[in-house]
Amino acid sequence: MGVDCLRPSVPDLETVSSGGSGSGRETRTRARCGRWLGCRRTSWRVFCTPPLRAARKWFRTPWCGHRKSPPAPEVLASVARGLLEQDRFDDALLCAARSIRSSRWAAVCALARALIYASAVNGMPRNGRIALAAFAFMAVAMTAPGCSSRDGGGEGQVGGQTSSGGAGALPSSGGSGAAGTGGVPASGGVAGSGNPTTSGGVAGSGNPTTSGGVAGSGNAPSSGGATAGSGPSGDSGSGGTQSGSGGAPSGSGGTDSGGGADSGLGGADSGSGGSAGGDAVEALIAGFDAYWDFETVEGSTMPSSVGDAALELDAGTVAPGPTGNQLALSDGAAGAHASDSILDTAESFSIAAWIRLDELTEYNTFVSIDGSQVSAVYLQKRADHRLALATFPEDSTASTPCVTSAEVRPRPGEWYHVVTTRDRATRAQRLYVDGVLSGKTVCPGGVFSASGPLRIGSGRWDGTHRDFLSGAIDGLGVVSRVLSPRDALALYRAGRPQARHYLFAYFVEVSQGRGDGLRLAHSHDGLHWGAIGAGKVFMPPSVGGGSFRDPHVMRDPEGVYHLVWTTSCVPWAESNCVQDRGFGHATSRDLVTWSAADYVTIDLNVEHVWAPETVFDPLTQQYMVVFSAPIDANPSAADPHSLYYVLTSDFESFSPPEVLYSRPGRNFIDGTIARVGNEFLMILKDEAEGQKNLRALVSPRLFGEGAWQGDPSAPLTGNYAAEGPSIMERDGRLLIYFDKYTEGAYGALHASAGAPLTSPSSWEDISSSTFFPGVRHGTPIEVPWDVFEKVALFAGE
Repeated sequence: MGVDCLRPSVPDLETVSSGGSGSGRETRTRARCGRWLGCRRTSWRVFCTPPLRAARKWFRTPWCGHRKSPPAPEVLASVARGLLEQDRFDDALLCAARSIRSSRWAAVCALARALIYASAVNGMPRNGRIALAAFAFMAVAMTAPGCSSRDGGGEGQVGGQTSSGGAGALPSSGGSGAAGTGGVPASGGVAGSGNPTTSGGVAGSGNPTTSGGVAGSGNAPSSGGATAGSGPSGDSGSGGTQSGSGGAPSGSGGTDSGGGADSGLGGADSGSGGSAGGDAVEALIAGFDAYWDFETVEGSTMPSSVGDAALELDAGTVAPGPTGNQLALSDGAAGAHASDSILDTAESFSIAAWIRLDELTEYNTFVSIDGSQVSAVYLQKRADHRLALATFPEDSTASTPCVTSAEVRPRPGEWYHVVTTRDRATRAQRLYVDGVLSGKTVCPGGVFSASGPLRIGSGRWDGTHRDFLSGAIDGLGVVSRVLSPRDALALYRAGRPQARHYLFAYFVEVSQGRGDGLRLAHSHDGLHWGAIGAGKVFMPPSVGGGSFRDPHVMRDPEGVYHLVWTTSCVPWAESNCVQDRGFGHATSRDLVTWSAADYVTIDLNVEHVWAPETVFDPLTQQYMVVFSAPIDANPSAADPHSLYYVLTSDFESFSPPEVLYSRPGRNFIDGTIARVGNEFLMILKDEAEGQKNLRALVSPRLFGEGAWQGDPSAPLTGNYAAEGPSIMERDGRLLIYFDKYTEGAYGALHASAGAPLTSPSSWEDISSSTFFPGVRHGTPIEVPWDVFEKVALFAGE
């Protein structure tokens, strides 16, 4: 019978036992597709080892409950099959239980399929207790979304809405588990509240897991919270801690997360979810020249978990952190060094690491490879406070470096994942931050071949060590090839499996006030943003006046993104400008592939249509498009603006335009609306001379009778010009982003969701804590993992 290595339900194994029976018995199971597995049975667990370069370490460490990332699901299923064929159902169930405890949901699905196959062929085990446990496990596992498909993928239901959670998406809050004596799990479901590791997870009387479930009470993931690893009940094990807001990464391989949750703000899906792809990441890391997770220290030596290189600790400490050990360094001292360069810097190479800055000085170097006078390679934060890769063509301070800078400016205390690549053939350098291409450069020349050593925490300049790091580093890997965009994304995802993914849709003025199309920035904390793909355009303008300004993106209940934008030229920047009386509209499911753009004409005698925004009304199941426009009462002069709206259910036919908000003698533009609790919040710009500020008002209704009554609040913003507001909820707080257009900067306010939102005192200006390089009027949106993945991979093309 032939072998399909992608289908664990088709067995083709050879099993050889040696060493007798008992706790020391060893078994090697070989699948004809070429995969060897080393398994050892003890009295309480099974060790399984895939054929990776790190096999030595894997063999010492039981993945069934202790490894950060167990073998691939198809490997796991093959191992389970070998155990089942030897009537070792109890051992297979131990591995199954520990797969659940470490949230390896793709593995759980694979095991369930293997158990079902074995029970169909060989019958249920003779031991009644084991038979009941096996039956309960299979029943529960196969009810998890995605288990019915071959690869365990599919969409998970979260909070009553569909979230593209990828492989292993979990049921939402309220899902009850299968009941039964000794069953897995007890009441409470596979996961609670949409998270894979909340209290009340996999547990039950007599089942193989410990009472208390996957994680103890209080260990559910949240912003800044902990993701349960594979340690004892209630503890975070080697899966690591996961902070949603700039949190520390989890260990290599990470933990699979479930689907997203409904944000409650505009009805958009919140965005976390999918599979961390830990098995593929382990295989990726196994191919590195060297990789250090800093989990093992032998005196002053830190051996690599992949390869034979070791680091000697010069200064700093290797101490427990939120994800296990990390190398923590202080400014003024070199951190660690290898015995040689490990990489040939004149050839292609890549460096990957989790990095954290505790303070920002002029230069801070994370990793370097030394020559005699200068380092050939620096991964560092430079004087402009950007993350960068700098390479030197010659071992001399007189040579000019090739510098590739990221769009992201790091915040002190935040963890970032950085991957930098250098291609010898094309001389191209790339820098990925948090899985996204953030900078790219084609260098004029090559890089000199440095003798080394590879160094952490400083670089060499003019023959001495400088640019010391005050911060920490973890998960450092180097490899003699160019990592792909998918590799960079996988490494990030493995370390931060439950991160929330924020995108910002914006435009850049490139000529006479015209934008060149939709651009996207990304952030993991909603404060520091960086252009995706080094400013890549995701959709160029094509309708109306051919311009692209003021983009607004919203996701409807069907998972479709609606983009609307200003198509008009602007008369103050372009002579002979004939302004549009309409707006552009396009749709997409992934923000990468867009429908053909439509031009929507507004049947109203207005001078122009500015800043359209779309809001979905769940009561009427219609879209409301709100926009700013002045009635053209005096063709020779500017007229005051009001906010208008049209309704549509299909973006093909529209209601007649009506006034949404207007006050006699006032001039308002750029209205943005979000639902907050039981009412709607509008932030708009007062366009009057001497004002140019943002104000707020609330309404019990989105439109119609009784909506948007009275005057707006006093100014929320300070003594500067502000426009283009947009609203996002994050961690129980509301954020208002806005364009400081006269300063060429972006600002932000925040307030707690329960505060009186029309009171200026409720809003705190946090503009000094934000970073939006080159951004103009746009929209923040939280997206699910599958959308973030598509955007990141497209940006890296």
